[in-house]
Amino acid sequence: MENVAAISKSPPVEYEAQVASPLGSGKGAMVIGGAGLRVSLLFDTVEIPFAQMNALVMADYAVTVRSDSGDFTFSRMGSWCEPFYGALCDAYNEAVRRSLFLTGDVLLQAVGEYRYEESPGADGGVGAGTGYSAGGPYGNGGKAPVLVYENCVAVLPPDLGARRIPLCFANGMDKGNYALTLSVGGGGRIPGVAPNGRNGADGLWPPAGADAGAAPLAKGAAGGAGGPSGRYTFAKLGYDTDPFADILEKQIRRLREKAAATAREIDPGLTPMQASRIGALIPEGAAAPIGELAAIAPGFAAALEEKIGTTRAAESFEVFKRLCVPGQIYVGFKKNEGAWGLLAAIGAGFPEAGTAGGGGPGAMSDGGVSGGGPMAVQTAGMAAGPDPYLIWLVAPSPDFRYAAVEFAAADSATFVYGTGGDFHGFAAQLNRALEAIAFRREVIRLTDEELRKPENADYYMASKRTAALQFVRAHFAGRVIHSTPAAWERKLLEMWGMGA
Repeated sequence: MENVAAISKSPPVEYEAQVASPLGSGKGAMVIGGAGLRVSLLFDTVEIPFAQMNALVMADYAVTVRSDSGDFTFSRMGSWCEPFYGALCDAYNEAVRRSLFLTGDVLLQAVGEYRYEESPGADGGVGAGTGYSAGGPYGNGGKAPVLVYENCVAVLPPDLGARRIPLCFANGMDKGNYALTLSVGGGGRIPGVAPNGRNGADGLWPPAGADAGAAPLAKGAAGGAGGPSGRYTFAKLGYDTDPFADILEKQIRRLREKAAATAREIDPGLTPMQASRIGALIPEGAAAPIGELAAIAPGFAAALEEKIGTTRAAESFEVFKRLCVPGQIYVGFKKNEGAWGLLAAIGAGFPEAGTAGGGGPGAMSDGGVSGGGPMAVQTAGMAAGPDPYLIWLVAPSPDFRYAAVEFAAADSATFVYGTGGDFHGFAAQLNRALEAIAFRREVIRLTDEELRKPENADYYMASKRTAALQFVRAHFAGRVIHSTPAAWERKLLEMWGMGA
């Protein structure tokens, strides 16, 4: 009897072509693998990782792979040209889907035309530094598979134009003749707040004494001038046009309802209107100024502060409130649905733990906390299991030129970023970046050299296609280790330019 398993696991197809590449030219063979394309010439063999591929193009009976190290062109393939291109695109897009953290069921899949107008606020924009910018008949657009997931829309052209479009930050939808345009911001702000954050003497919006109900709520509006925003248009989806619009509307409503329900879990006393407004201001995975949350529901802000007080970030939060206007501190929270898995992903085993050298990836340590005291407050609760919420803080320096990012999780240092003077714009960029990488916080502080390592291939691909992630990474200034409270505060002030 034949071995069924052996039959089902067929060997990879080896394609032959005339190759023109940085290695040289001549007859060669290509094999598509799980991590990239292997190209063999007579005396040289090279592996082109998917992470280093910036575009796949088929034209004039030839396939060109545009990569970080140059163009590889495969021609004279006869009838094998299209099958090779199709198989390469399928494998490439699988890697892109993995890098964009596209998980869960695909609710709808279609093929259509797309175009997008993005204002990322990033230095150079998506594709900067890669030697390639996505292009097509619409400039930033073309024809590609369009997939709808529970929390995002994915556009998957075989180039750097691939996008993960988060539905939690959607703030507008326009439906035209056989086309739909989705507008997306960065979350976390109420319109009318001054970019420098100085509204009332207490840092709240509206200022003390004003009618808290007078401040209209933007549906996920982006922060200051540097906040990310985008308009994504989809057209010629055929019979999928109406189902596409219907499912987007349904998923956006569900995400808002989920955010409102999470807010009510933190403060059961919220009215339906308050829960709805908070859910719109801080959709799943976004942070917002605690002063603006207090303007909607003082009890909710108080409950959130009480919860922060039970985490490892309690001491940091008190210092932040002393150093800057308390109402300007951004607080983010997210249901810890992945329990220990997600908690470990964002908070365990990175070099900032314990000392500057740390224990390396995968090492469990004390989170940069030396000895006991307030900075080790989290250890008592951790034995019983993870907190049901992931909480993080974003605090501005007094001059708004820097931001300190603190994750209330084990093994977490304080990350410091430059803001260019637009703290609220930076916070909006951070919202988008963290959502895009499923809160794998190590990505936002890896060096470029570390990012290019094979084990970080998914993060490298995500960075190429996510302007907010590029922006945040480009503005990383350093980290402050939690050794002792006094040493931590002194180092933070130095990084903020306020040292003695």
